[in-house]
Amino acid sequence: MLEQNSKFYTLQFKEENGYPIFLDGVIHESFVPKIYDKGMVYDWYDTDYGETTDDLPPKLVWITKNKNLKFDIARGFMGFVVSSRFIEIFERWRVRDWEISELEVVNPKGEIVASNYFYLRQKSEYLLKDVADMEKSKYRKGKWGPEYTSLIINKAIDLDFFLSSEGILSGHPILSARAISDLLKLNSKGFEVVPTEQIESVLDY
Repeated sequence: MLEQNSKFYTLQFKEENGYPIFLDGVIHESFVPKIYDKGMVYDWYDTDYGETTDDLPPKLVWITKNKNLKFDIARGFMGFVVSSRFIEIFERWRVRDWEISELEVVNPKGEIVASNYFYLRQKSEYLLKDVADMEKSKYRKGKWGPEYTSLIINKAIDLDFFLSSEGILSGHPILSARAISDLLKLNSKGFEVVPTEQIESVLDY
């Protein structure tokens, strides 16, 4: 159930059967034997500092030891692996700079273990000062920088799903009330919905 006073939320991912908190494996452009043991050395995945990554290929292969996959959204590979059900609602949201690749999901032997999954990533993340009300947000001084306890997103933000590049916040999606409502209608598991005002509870300080 959504908190009426909150406009934006994040997700606290949790481990359940079929809903892994850690996505095992690698993503490659194609499957060949023993490629599970090879690193993801692609310009669309990682580049030298200051360089822009290439666009994602339309189709990729996720080689994994994860089994019995049931999730709609899971964090990994500097983005997310999401289901076709998630893509259906995502395509109705107000978003910018996201890229999608269809995934063939196989085990290290090349046997198909799941279908209807996609790799989703935001090519450019937003600076926190551009999306949050820094005067109303709360944080304390930490060893490695600000430690946010409460994050208030600017009311003017018209996005339903986005990421911030601000340190430990990177990788924690921020969703509007509209997006959360759509996601909950899927009866998805593997996460808890947390208002950004309580973001400290999902961060590992």
